[in-house]
Amino acid sequence: MTLPTPGREQGTLDTDPRGRRVAYWVATSLVAVAFVVPGVLNLIHAPHIAGDMAHLGYPPYFSTILGTWKLLAAVAVLAPRTPRVKEWAYAGMMFDLTGASASRLVVGDSLATIAIPLVIACVVAVSWRLRPPARRLSADGARRMPFRGVGPLDSPAGFSGALRGGAHE
Repeated sequence: MTLPTPGREQGTLDTDPRGRRVAYWVATSLVAVAFVVPGVLNLIHAPHIAGDMAHLGYPPYFSTILGTWKLLAAVAVLAPRTPRVKEWAYAGMMFDLTGASASRLVVGDSLATIAIPLVIACVVAVSWRLRPPARRLSADGARRMPFRGVGPLDSPAGFSGALRGGAHE
């Protein structure tokens, strides 16, 4: 039995690394399933998904695009390392889910149907927030992996120089 330490809450995710790791993997597994299953159903154009997409006003080919993105996002959040790809995957998941909710709202669907993507978005946010340091894009990591563009505006001074009217060779 562990006695509580004064000034420190026991059992919170901030003070319990094991609990945080378990919560992360539970949330991330739920997120992966929530994206793999509909991703596959979008790709195979399952009748109920195709009907839903038509109801929302989307063309049939959009289901293929969306299914591909969903599967790639699920793989990205589960894969080790690749923190930059994970950041993009989490962002894409939030775009997908908030867009789904907005689409449902616009066509006049029920409040429950509008809320479902937002609840899943909350689970995505929990997964993102609880991810371990090795799965995060740190400021140092971002500086070590700079974007190497090829255009005149791709240097740090290039865009601001262009705004000031500077010439580039």
